[in-house]
Amino acid sequence: MDSAKPIYINLLIREQQQKRRIPASLMACLLLAVLGIGLGCWHGYMQDELRSLQAENAELQAELGQFKEEQLELQSYQDLRSQIESKEARVSEVSEAKINCVEVYEEIEQALPRGLVLIGIEINKEKVMMNGYAVDYEDLAAALSGLRKSPLLHNVMLLSSNIDKDSGEVLFKVEMRWEAGKE
Repeated sequence: MDSAKPIYINLLIREQQQKRRIPASLMACLLLAVLGIGLGCWHGYMQDELRSLQAENAELQAELGQFKEEQLELQSYQDLRSQIESKEARVSEVSEAKINCVEVYEEIEQALPRGLVLIGIEINKEKVMMNGYAVDYEDLAAALSGLRKSPLLHNVMLLSSNIDKDSGEVLFKVEMRWEAGKE
């Protein structure tokens, strides 16, 4: 038999563990690679999130623009409505205070006797100026009496009366106050 070769047993564990151990530089490279891949994935995810938020922002901006247009339209409508309401208020004030000449003419026509001739009548907000011819002073007195009895006419005053030399009729001028709609 041949001579036996000696068997060496390494009782030191360190050497074997060092051979199996991954070098630190390789570990650092792997760690950096994993970290780089993780950061790249996170960056990609954030880019997608940013794009979706930008798209949502664009939609919201469009809605905001539409809302602002609607708000301006509503404001315009409200302004127009307030203008209409103020004009309606003014119209109602004018309607209440308007001169209703027809009422005054009808009242004067009913109050005057048949033989009287009017040659001028002026109606303004509160008073009526009237001039004309009466056959005589009795007709003029009857006209003044009829005007004074009217519930619409007040403060009937004879301003002047003269006999016309050519016709012999009484030329007169009368002033009175009136209130339309209070009969």
